[in-house]
Amino acid sequence: MALLQDQGERAKENDLEILKWRTRYLKSGELYGERNTASWILFFSTETMIEYLNQRSCYKAWNENQQYTFLVLEIISFKKAPQSSLILQMLTDMHSCYGTDEHNSAIKAQYETITWLDHHMPIWSRLSRKNAVGRYRHMAVTKLKNYDIEIDECLWSLWGNLHPQAPVFEMLTRGKQYLACCVICLCAASIYRLIDWSPNLLDSIIVNGDRYLKQSLQTIKCNDFQFSLEHLDTICILDTMKFQIHIEMVAYGKLYSRSDYKSMNLAEALMYFFNSFQFGILQCSKKCLAIGFIHGNEGGYFMFDCQSRDKPLFPLGQGCAYILRTKFLQILLYCIVVTLNIQYYNIDFSLHKVVPQPAYSKRNQEEQTSGKLSAKSSNSRLRST
Repeated sequence: MALLQDQGERAKENDLEILKWRTRYLKSGELYGERNTASWILFFSTETMIEYLNQRSCYKAWNENQQYTFLVLEIISFKKAPQSSLILQMLTDMHSCYGTDEHNSAIKAQYETITWLDHHMPIWSRLSRKNAVGRYRHMAVTKLKNYDIEIDECLWSLWGNLHPQAPVFEMLTRGKQYLACCVICLCAASIYRLIDWSPNLLDSIIVNGDRYLKQSLQTIKCNDFQFSLEHLDTICILDTMKFQIHIEMVAYGKLYSRSDYKSMNLAEALMYFFNSFQFGILQCSKKCLAIGFIHGNEGGYFMFDCQSRDKPLFPLGQGCAYILRTKFLQILLYCIVVTLNIQYYNIDFSLHKVVPQPAYSKRNQEEQTSGKLSAKSSNSRLRST
């Protein structure tokens, strides 16, 4: 009973913290910057247009003594740009969205929209021989160490060779290791630099994730149950490194929802999450993704996906784990929405923070404590002399 009360109080405190954060940002007016691009504005009358110009013009006396001229423009024909070009323009124009304020452009994002799914193929799809800017893959100009360059200075991808549904795994765990692999991925992100990742590391994450799931299943005595994050063991191992895991839900909302004070959409949830936490797991409609942020020029936001298989990312019957890395939260949001591929409004999602900490064995702890004691004794001897 005490444990349930503590969890309930913790959930109430978390909801109150989210409400305070959303209220502060929605009222500040600084949630989104203005795009420094040309645009069209439709006015109902000339008076409203002049009032708008009075507010925006740097020269306040522009309309005195008729110092302006109206030009009539007749549009003979127009053609709507394809959705693919609009998405690419949005992703490649991130540097100019907020002017020279690169910090705002990196940590803020505009709301997600279901129209992002109109593009028939993700820009990082392995079915395309070219990246988003039209260069052929597997060439020196489209590589950054082990990463494939999807968009210059904006988006990179790294691909493994193993999928959780591969026949090398036992039937007991095959195709069920997604949550465990996401946790192992975040353990790897806590000790390895993103720029140094390799396909072998991605394969090792899948193998260790399968082992982690087997370890967690040993503590479950029920035969009929639905596996969730709560069933994962608090101790996991990545190769020879042992980690202690803490998982806790910190945010939830509805996908593609409008901005109000009742529930968050995914853009708001990600901004809130990365404002307070570093690593986490996103769950939505039986799909899960590992997400995180690492500081530094060689870090950034990342998304790990080991669940996708077949089209539109891979040829039929194929799949593997991969990771996307970007410097902008807007691009991460787009990649998550396209990966989830949810074509309905107001679908529930949840964000869980994951805190991996290296867990040393008793032998290592004894060695460390003995080393500290010997160092203290030597220092005391030096002081006495």
